[in-house]
Amino acid sequence: MQKKHLFLLLLILGTGFWGISFTFVKVGIGSGSPYVFLFYKFLIAFVVLSTVFFNHLRKISKKTVKIGFLIGIPLLIGNFLQSIGLKYTTVSNSAFITGMDVLLIPILKFAVYKKKVANKIWLACALALIGLYIIVVKDGLSLNYGDLWIVACAFAFAFYVLQVGKYSKETDPAIL
Repeated sequence: MQKKHLFLLLLILGTGFWGISFTFVKVGIGSGSPYVFLFYKFLIAFVVLSTVFFNHLRKISKKTVKIGFLIGIPLLIGNFLQSIGLKYTTVSNSAFITGMDVLLIPILKFAVYKKKVANKIWLACALALIGLYIIVVKDGLSLNYGDLWIVACAFAFAFYVLQVGKYSKETDPAIL
């Protein structure tokens, strides 16, 4: 299989896993604590990834740890906020609002890094925000309590993506 096709397949699989993950998180939390759920989620991820990337562990430096920390904090915050939000909102609202992080990325890129954003991107952001309003705003001008947590989660994930874009050029992504 060509690398191009392999990467496309992996992208599709990743998107599929992302889509079903909302249901698993909702079920995993149930009536329990998001803290306990996230502890086990990250523990399992640590064990699996440490096993898969075992040969890369020797290459970890202080710089890599620092970059991993700078990238990992918004990821942890995003996961935490999403887990809390899923206790109070629907899986579909959570998936849609979290997906809005793609549109928050250019907004934060402009606000934080002062990078120019094309007009068509601003138009896409405006249309997406209108869609967000239509889907999640019910009973007048109020958001569901869980939706507010998920909006904060989307901002954290958008910042995470910006951090990955900024720091992944400085170190081997397999080590991160």
